[in-house]
Amino acid sequence: NLDSVRQKAGVPVMAVVKANGYGHGAVTIARHLEDRCAFFGVSAVSEALELRRAGIQKPILILGHIPVAAFPVVIAQDIRPTIFSLADAQALSREAVKQGKVAPLHLAVDTGMSRIGFQCTREEAEICARIAAASCSWWCSGNSFGSILIPPLILFPPLDWGYRPPGREFLSFSVRTYPAGRQFPS
Repeated sequence: NLDSVRQKAGVPVMAVVKANGYGHGAVTIARHLEDRCAFFGVSAVSEALELRRAGIQKPILILGHIPVAAFPVVIAQDIRPTIFSLADAQALSREAVKQGKVAPLHLAVDTGMSRIGFQCTREEAEICARIAAASCSWWCSGNSFGSILIPPLILFPPLDWGYRPPGREFLSFSVRTYPAGRQFPS
């Protein structure tokens, strides 16, 4: 199934191995898929650390909220957090600067269930644009404020669940963040 998804998607694919690999053993599944996926997704810091302790070197993204107190270990272990607020992005950046590292992060955007992530509103788009601008200014000019790097957004719920976000709101959200130096896929 993974090979089929990779072929059809044409982009790097994340293998989600949260909840102990959905009962099949996260480490076992990760070892089996390590050469066939771009990175792994887990739900919590403990799951990410389990993979690191087992020698998994691929990037690991924590899909759930991470307490700021866990940022030191997340950055030290090269684990990618999902960010849900400006305050968390700033705290992550401060810790990355303290460790002298770049901390890749993903911004969570809620596309309709209103459970998790930034909402598709003007205010929250401006917050995401501010985070993206900090990332872009660091990346482009070496600014020490933004020792963070922003890959693509995470959408909750994922679009392949059959749910389609309100197109106008999401497009508007994407357009508002673009002037800050980041173009997010819709």
